[in-house]
Amino acid sequence: MTFLPPLGFAMFYPRGFIVALGYAAFSLVVLAIFLPVAMVVSQRKQTGLGGYRVKGGQAGLIIATLAGIFIVMVQILEML
Repeated sequence: MTFLPPLGFAMFYPRGFIVALGYAAFSLVVLAIFLPVAMVVSQRKQTGLGGYRVKGGQAGLIIATLAGIFIVMVQILEML
């Protein structure tokens, strides 16, 4: 019986799943891109340059942030 509400929603509003994925993209971008970049920047400020660093450095962080902004902008434009 617990499958009836989602089934009804899917039958009467078929694009609902795609719309829900669009809204989920915002939280995924925050969790998978913006939060890790913010943590790296914060850690680098605390420890300076003496800690472990991966290839890419500052340019990699900027590219990741721009990719996150691009994903968010695409989702906003798709909703409009």
